[in-house]
Amino acid sequence: MDIPAIAYTKTSMRKAKVYNSMALIRLKKLLFFWGPPVVWALVIFWFSSRPTGSVSEVHWQDFVFKKFLHVSFFGFLAVLIYRALINNYTDKLRSLKWATVATVVYGFLDELHQSFTAGRQPTVRDVVFDTLGALIAVYLIWFLLPTLPKPLKYWVARFQIK
Repeated sequence: MDIPAIAYTKTSMRKAKVYNSMALIRLKKLLFFWGPPVVWALVIFWFSSRPTGSVSEVHWQDFVFKKFLHVSFFGFLAVLIYRALINNYTDKLRSLKWATVATVVYGFLDELHQSFTAGRQPTVRDVVFDTLGALIAVYLIWFLLPTLPKPLKYWVARFQIK
Protein backbone atom coordinates (compact mmCIF):
# COMPACT_ATOMS: atom_id res chain seq x y z
CA MET A 1 0.00 0.00 0.00
CA ASP A 2 1.48 3.29 -1.08
CA ILE A 3 1.46 6.34 1.17
CA PRO A 4 -0.05 9.26 -0.77
CA ALA A 5 2.34 12.11 -1.41
CA ILE A 6 1.30 15.53 -0.19
CA ALA A 7 1.50 18.14 -2.87
CA TYR A 8 2.62 21.55 -1.69
CA THR A 9 1.99 24.48 -3.94
CA LYS A 10 3.59 27.89 -3.67
CA THR A 11 0.24 29.32 -2.61
CA SER A 12 -0.25 26.84 0.22
CA MET A 13 3.33 27.41 1.40
CA ARG A 14 2.77 31.19 1.44
CA LYS A 15 -0.45 30.76 3.38
CA ALA A 16 1.34 28.56 5.92
CA LYS A 17 4.10 31.16 6.34
CA VAL A 18 1.56 33.95 6.79
CA TYR A 19 -0.38 31.89 9.33
CA ASN A 20 2.79 31.06 11.26
CA SER A 21 3.94 34.68 11.28
CA MET A 22 0.50 35.83 12.47
CA ALA A 23 0.62 33.24 15.26
CA LEU A 24 4.07 34.48 16.24
CA ILE A 25 2.84 38.08 16.32
CA ARG A 26 -0.09 37.06 18.53
CA LEU A 27 2.27 35.19 20.86
CA LYS A 28 4.60 38.20 21.11
CA LYS A 29 1.64 40.47 21.84
CA LEU A 30 0.37 38.06 24.49
CA LEU A 31 3.76 37.94 26.20
CA PHE A 32 4.29 41.69 25.88
CA PHE A 33 1.02 42.57 27.62
CA TRP A 34 0.45 39.60 29.94
CA GLY A 35 4.09 39.00 30.88
CA PRO A 36 4.38 42.00 33.24
CA PRO A 37 1.27 41.17 35.34
CA VAL A 38 2.37 37.54 35.63
CA VAL A 39 5.90 38.56 36.66
CA TRP A 40 4.52 41.09 39.16
CA ALA A 41 2.18 38.45 40.62
CA LEU A 42 5.22 36.19 41.04
CA VAL A 43 7.06 39.01 42.83
CA ILE A 44 4.11 39.37 45.22
CA PHE A 45 4.04 35.59 45.67
CA TRP A 46 7.77 35.59 46.47
CA PHE A 47 7.39 38.34 49.08
CA SER A 48 4.46 36.44 50.59
CA SER A 49 6.63 33.35 50.89
CA ARG A 50 9.12 35.12 53.13
CA PRO A 51 8.66 35.38 56.88
CA THR A 52 7.82 38.91 57.89
CA GLY A 53 9.83 40.98 60.31
CA SER A 54 9.40 44.36 61.91
CA VAL A 55 10.27 47.44 59.97
CA SER A 56 10.14 49.66 63.02
CA GLU A 57 10.02 49.28 66.77
CA VAL A 58 6.99 51.57 66.80
CA HIS A 59 3.90 49.47 66.05
CA TRP A 60 1.94 52.06 64.06
CA GLN A 61 4.93 52.83 61.82
CA ASP A 62 5.36 49.14 61.08
CA PHE A 63 1.63 48.82 60.36
CA VAL A 64 1.51 51.87 58.07
CA PHE A 65 4.56 50.76 56.08
CA LYS A 66 3.30 47.22 55.52
CA LYS A 67 -0.20 48.34 54.55
CA PHE A 68 1.26 50.96 52.21
CA LEU A 69 3.13 48.12 50.49
CA HIS A 70 -0.12 46.13 50.17
CA VAL A 71 -1.92 49.09 48.59
CA SER A 72 0.92 50.00 46.22
CA PHE A 73 1.83 46.45 45.13
CA PHE A 74 -1.75 45.44 44.41
CA GLY A 75 -2.58 48.82 42.86
CA PHE A 76 0.31 48.32 40.45
CA LEU A 77 -0.92 44.78 39.73
CA ALA A 78 -4.35 46.21 38.86
CA VAL A 79 -2.75 48.71 36.46
CA LEU A 80 -0.75 45.95 34.75
CA ILE A 81 -3.82 43.74 34.39
CA TYR A 82 -5.81 46.70 33.05
CA ARG A 83 -3.03 47.41 30.53
CA ALA A 84 -3.14 43.81 29.32
CA LEU A 85 -6.92 43.82 29.02
CA ILE A 86 -7.31 47.21 27.33
CA ASN A 87 -4.74 46.26 24.69
CA ASN A 88 -6.51 43.01 23.88
CA TYR A 89 -9.69 44.44 22.36
CA THR A 90 -11.66 45.04 25.55
CA ASP A 91 -13.39 48.34 26.30
CA LYS A 92 -12.18 50.56 29.13
CA LEU A 93 -14.98 49.97 31.64
CA ARG A 94 -14.90 46.19 31.23
CA SER A 95 -11.09 46.23 31.50
CA LEU A 96 -11.24 48.21 34.74
CA LYS A 97 -13.89 45.90 36.23
CA TRP A 98 -11.99 42.73 35.36
CA ALA A 99 -8.68 44.19 36.53
CA THR A 100 -10.28 44.97 39.89
CA VAL A 101 -11.86 41.53 40.19
CA ALA A 102 -8.64 39.75 39.20
CA THR A 103 -6.60 41.80 41.68
CA VAL A 104 -9.02 41.14 44.55
CA VAL A 105 -9.09 37.42 43.76
CA TYR A 106 -5.30 37.36 43.66
CA GLY A 107 -5.22 39.21 46.99
CA PHE A 108 -7.48 36.55 48.49
CA LEU A 109 -5.31 33.77 47.03
CA ASP A 110 -2.21 35.52 48.36
CA GLU A 111 -3.66 35.46 51.87
CA LEU A 112 -4.58 31.80 51.41
CA HIS A 113 -0.98 31.15 50.35
CA GLN A 114 0.25 32.93 53.48
CA SER A 115 -1.73 30.51 55.64
CA PHE A 116 0.73 27.80 54.52
CA THR A 117 3.83 29.93 55.07
CA ALA A 118 5.71 29.69 58.35
CA GLY A 119 5.78 32.99 60.20
CA ARG A 120 2.85 34.43 58.24
CA GLN A 121 -0.83 34.56 58.96
CA PRO A 122 -3.70 35.41 56.63
CA THR A 123 -5.96 38.32 57.52
CA VAL A 124 -9.09 39.73 55.93
CA ARG A 125 -7.65 43.17 56.67
CA ASP A 126 -4.87 42.56 54.15
CA VAL A 127 -7.41 41.61 51.47
CA VAL A 128 -9.19 44.89 52.23
CA PHE A 129 -5.94 46.81 51.72
CA ASP A 130 -5.26 44.86 48.50
CA THR A 131 -8.76 45.79 47.30
CA LEU A 132 -8.14 49.40 48.29
CA GLY A 133 -4.99 49.42 46.14
CA ALA A 134 -6.93 48.09 43.15
CA LEU A 135 -9.74 50.61 43.65
CA ILE A 136 -7.31 53.53 43.91
CA ALA A 137 -5.60 52.43 40.69
CA VAL A 138 -8.96 52.10 38.91
CA TYR A 139 -10.06 55.51 40.19
CA LEU A 140 -6.85 57.11 38.91
CA ILE A 141 -7.24 55.50 35.49
CA TRP A 142 -10.94 56.33 35.14
CA PHE A 143 -11.04 59.86 36.57
CA LEU A 144 -7.51 61.25 36.65
CA LEU A 145 -6.04 59.91 33.41
CA PRO A 146 -8.42 61.85 31.11
CA THR A 147 -7.64 65.13 32.91
CA LEU A 148 -3.85 64.86 32.68
CA PRO A 149 -1.95 67.53 30.74
CA LYS A 150 -0.85 66.52 27.23
CA PRO A 151 2.83 65.81 28.10
CA LEU A 152 1.79 63.42 30.89
CA LYS A 153 -0.80 61.74 28.65
CA TYR A 154 1.94 61.17 26.09
CA TRP A 155 4.17 59.63 28.78
CA VAL A 156 1.36 57.32 29.98
CA ALA A 157 0.52 56.35 26.40
CA ARG A 158 4.11 55.19 25.88
CA PHE A 159 3.33 52.44 28.42
CA GLN A 160 0.20 51.51 26.39
CA ILE A 161 -2.14 52.62 29.16
CA LYS A 162 -5.22 54.08 27.47
